[in-house]
Amino acid sequence: MKILFCWSDVSGYMAACWRYLSKLNKYDIHIIISEKSSSNNIEFSINETLSGLSYTLLNENEIRNYSIIKSLAYQINPDVFFISGWNNIAYRKLVKDNIFRNKYFIMALDNPLKYNFKQKIGRIILRPYLEKISHVIVAGERAWQYAKFLGFKEEQISRGIYAFDYDKIAEFNNEKNYQSEYPKSFLFVGRYVPEKNIAILVKAYQLYQKKSANPWPLNCCGTGPLKSLLKNINGINDLGFRQPDELFKIFYNNGVFVLPSKYDPWGVVVAEAAACGKPIICTEACGASVDLVKHLFNGYVVPTSNEIKLAQAMLWMENNYYLLQQIGERSKMLSEPYSSKYWAKRIEFLLENI
Repeated sequence: MKILFCWSDVSGYMAACWRYLSKLNKYDIHIIISEKSSSNNIEFSINETLSGLSYTLLNENEIRNYSIIKSLAYQINPDVFFISGWNNIAYRKLVKDNIFRNKYFIMALDNPLKYNFKQKIGRIILRPYLEKISHVIVAGERAWQYAKFLGFKEEQISRGIYAFDYDKIAEFNNEKNYQSEYPKSFLFVGRYVPEKNIAILVKAYQLYQKKSANPWPLNCCGTGPLKSLLKNINGINDLGFRQPDELFKIFYNNGVFVLPSKYDPWGVVVAEAAACGKPIICTEACGASVDLVKHLFNGYVVPTSNEIKLAQAMLWMENNYYLLQQIGERSKMLSEPYSSKYWAKRIEFLLENI
């Protein structure tokens, strides 16, 4: 079976998923993808990330040029198309083009249900496109609800479009690349952008410092326009952008993962941190909070954009230091279904039953 993934941008976790699917030796996989990476950083190695995969890398103009997309799809002639949402009009035209009318179209969806005016209008505007979609794979429970809202039947919806590179994490599990004493620190990994609530993170950390007799440091990995907010703040260390392969060692050498987002459709980084055995602090706005973070079991879920509650969560983690390793082990258990290996099994099951 020949499969074409019409994707938005490059990410290490999706590349790991595609490799696992290729290892099954059942599918001829091709990828059309934008040269824009999910990290938005020039240091991100796209060719290295996609190494071993059959892909066509297009620039921002080419990825939205339907004549280019149609020509590539016609040459590849797949049995199944995987389309990343509906933002790219060229991808939407593929679905409605009569030349591909006998093909099977599967759509990825990570948007959470908000039931706002935009989603209500969008459901009407997108109907001609959505009616051509045979199946939709969603990121988590909130996206599942949105898929239902869009008119898909339950039998047309599967969960688990996102996964993480379990093999890389397993290497560190085996090598035990972390100190014998559980680390006393907080870690943020993500883009330094408004959606990630960097300003609230800084305020919360400063509140936490005032309440703690011996506050832990906050280490941050990433890059973005709000980088300056992390400068010259006592206790906050900006580690800068790191390649995906470097991040897992950083996860292991830090204690508690913090994601203060005010908008995050899901958050693969939560699954990665959980797989590394980290207790998780995240906001209700993180889609993965529903699927991967159980309050006071393997983490602490806080209200969105509330620095006081976020500071309280940090203090709770410090005060329960003796439990953190046990809490982290629970995170590992909850993360396992989201590994690239199980992602490939879910896709295999879907393809065998279409």
